[in-house]
Amino acid sequence: MGLNAIQYNSMTIPPLTVLVAKKHLAGRIDRVDCSLDECQVITEATREEVTIIHGDLSAFQKEMETVHLVVRSLETKLGRLAYTQVDIYITDSFFSQRLNYISNLILKCLRIGQHEEYMICVNSLKDWIRARKLILVRQVTSSTSRPAIESSERIIRVVRSSTVMSASGLSLLAGTTIPPKRCAH
Repeated sequence: MGLNAIQYNSMTIPPLTVLVAKKHLAGRIDRVDCSLDECQVITEATREEVTIIHGDLSAFQKEMETVHLVVRSLETKLGRLAYTQVDIYITDSFFSQRLNYISNLILKCLRIGQHEEYMICVNSLKDWIRARKLILVRQVTSSTSRPAIESSERIIRVVRSSTVMSASGLSLLAGTTIPPKRCAH
């Protein structure tokens, strides 16, 4: 049996189609390999950038914690200043008048039977006595460091300022404003 031209052509076409398909698939595989290589490079670069950003965030978080501690320290110091400093003038005669007034209120509250007002007055009296003791202590300590002023009307001025901050607190706060350093990977 002899092969005619149609049979030969039908047998030779598949090998040609296979060769074309091989070339086409080899080209596609090469492009996929290149794409995979590019993806690998991008993945590695992204991983490095994430590591750098993570380092920056860690440094930023540490600095924020430091700032937070400094702010809390300054708040505590300001709270102590607000508690110990009073923005009023106190003289000996004013203090005596105030104590007499509070004492009279206490007696009046006891006579009338107003126990809540009585307790408020007693607490107020305690506060005034405590303030007077503090002033006397300050007078004694200040008179030892400078000559005492002889006067029947001594005026004690304790200044309260909302802008007063210790230099140590400000230097701590100033030391935390350094920007985070980038990690080199």
